[in-house]
Amino acid sequence: MTTKKRMPPLTMDEVLLLVDTYYCLQDVESKAAKEEMVADLSKAMRTLPFYQELKADSSFRSIDGMKMCLANVAWADPNTSSKFGHGSIAQRKVLEYYGEKKAELHAYSLAIKRLARTVFPLRTEFNGFIAGALLPSYHCHLESTDKTINAVLKEAKIQQQTRCRICGKDLRAVYGLHASELIELHINLPLSQNTPKDDLSPSDLILICPTCHKFAHTNPRYFETDKLQTAIKVGN
Repeated sequence: MTTKKRMPPLTMDEVLLLVDTYYCLQDVESKAAKEEMVADLSKAMRTLPFYQELKADSSFRSIDGMKMCLANVAWADPNTSSKFGHGSIAQRKVLEYYGEKKAELHAYSLAIKRLARTVFPLRTEFNGFIAGALLPSYHCHLESTDKTINAVLKEAKIQQQTRCRICGKDLRAVYGLHASELIELHINLPLSQNTPKDDLSPSDLILICPTCHKFAHTNPRYFETDKLQTAIKVGN
């Protein structure tokens, strides 16, 4: 008797692609167009850098498998009356978070697809992150390797620029001459724009203290300066 292979659980990046496709399908009437979208979803899933050991398996993230996953999303969607499927906690979380922000979800999904073939370290602290692991991991990769960032940070240290653009605190007040070694740079762009492209511009960067920088990486919206500043003021 042949044992049916069980596919691994969807990563958060995969769930984002899945739910985005689910929403996009609602605006399509053509059966052929819908079939093409599901096929594209399957292809995108197989391109992502997860579960490399399963890529040779034709059943891995197959078209039929994607149809089943979409049925699970419909079951988990509180706005439908689907009786089929068994949506996961991650699917319900994404449906709840992006239910009124479908354009934001679509932007993240497109960015994830653009990053799929780019090689860089995935950071485990972003496992389960509501915008997936690929985008914030690549953001951190850029912050540690981009030549423009390195040049701007070097100049900031030479000029003893130690004031955080977010909270306004000057690190010199606490750390004195060591402050310039602690100041960091943050890419002030929407997370969906952190994808391979031309070199970053200095105007895309802000000086930031380590505490504000860590907080910026806790929510997709906080990657942008204005939203981060608002969040910190609310928190205070």
